[in-house]
Amino acid sequence: MIGMQYSFVLPTDYDMSVISHRIQSKAQSFDGMEGLLFKAFLTASVKKNGIENLYAPFYVWKCTRAMETFLCSEAFAGVTRSFGWAKTDTWLSLANHADGDLGRATFAVRTITPIQPYSDLSVLRQKAQEETRLHKSKTGRIAAFAGIDPTHWRLVQFELFDCKPEVAEPVARLYEVSYLAS
Repeated sequence: MIGMQYSFVLPTDYDMSVISHRIQSKAQSFDGMEGLLFKAFLTASVKKNGIENLYAPFYVWKCTRAMETFLCSEAFAGVTRSFGWAKTDTWLSLANHADGDLGRATFAVRTITPIQPYSDLSVLRQKAQEETRLHKSKTGRIAAFAGIDPTHWRLVQFELFDCKPEVAEPVARLYEVSYLAS
């Protein structure tokens, strides 16, 4: 599996209802998409969290072929025409776990941390697997994904919640889940 995210920083005075409308009109087309485990339509708002306006969908693909098909599609071309050519981060899956209906998700937290040179990656993977299995230790957590970026040696931990979690900013990024396609 592969995690993927691109993010668009929008002006502080941007009308975020434009993003909400876009999500409402396009989100259901991702339900049942071949090779997609889920797509979380994520936003952040200056008015709600005081940091910046963002549109930052997060995907978990079952295979590279599915991700490739999407990136070469008209759907992705439409995003780039509307918002620009964004850097797209990808992470190879170390672990993932979901508990029940992902559609209950209302918030997401993404944490990216550097992986120290010469780290024992088998230990990192084992720890990620344990942490995703123990996901009930955090109130409201219904899913977790952990992956590595071997180009920049970073670990991503992505979690979905059915209630607003406590977040240690700026280490972690809090998003609202506008829709979750699966």
